[in-house]
Amino acid sequence: MRKTQLLLFGLLLIGLQVWAQEPDREAMKKEMKEYCEKNIFPVLNEQRTKLDAYLYDHEKEKVDKIRMKLREMKQKAMEAKKEMKEKYKDKEVYEYSDEDKACFRAYLKMHRHLMQKAWCIVDNHEYQVYVLMDAMGEQHQKWHKDMKAIYHKYYPKCECKDKNHHHDKWMKHHWKMMKYKMAPVRFLLYDPKNPNPFEMHH
Repeated sequence: MRKTQLLLFGLLLIGLQVWAQEPDREAMKKEMKEYCEKNIFPVLNEQRTKLDAYLYDHEKEKVDKIRMKLREMKQKAMEAKKEMKEKYKDKEVYEYSDEDKACFRAYLKMHRHLMQKAWCIVDNHEYQVYVLMDAMGEQHQKWHKDMKAIYHKYYPKCECKDKNHHHDKWMKHHWKMMKYKMAPVRFLLYDPKNPNPFEMHH
């Protein structure tokens, strides 16, 4: 009986230690956000503002319309996601209805058409776009290094040196998404006036 009590007590202590060591994700996200606002966004704002000098007025108007439409689409998509979650909350395995599938396809089609319009503008100013983006090359590497350091401050590197460790995979995915959002067409659609630029569109 005493051995059992000691074993349970030991397991409880281990559980409390694990709980106490659980990384503070909100604190990490806050620190990363502050880093972006202080170091990344000002540079992006400056480079993207320079691009406006090369765009024709009708292209600027088109960019504004595309941004607005993408924001509207994202808002509707978020609302639809909540409805779907509520609709299927009691089902472990479910099949989307034909109506759900049709709505999703229509969303993808509209998104594709908008991005194609944006790409046409990028193609018209390809040289200027790449010059402005390439000028951030060295800073881009520093941003990556700094944000990786912030991440590992909350999620220390895995001692097992497993390249597929889920924490490291999350960081790689996060940085891939950031690079994706800074592709040429995303650079064009980046809005310096938007308080949270990375959340504007998918």
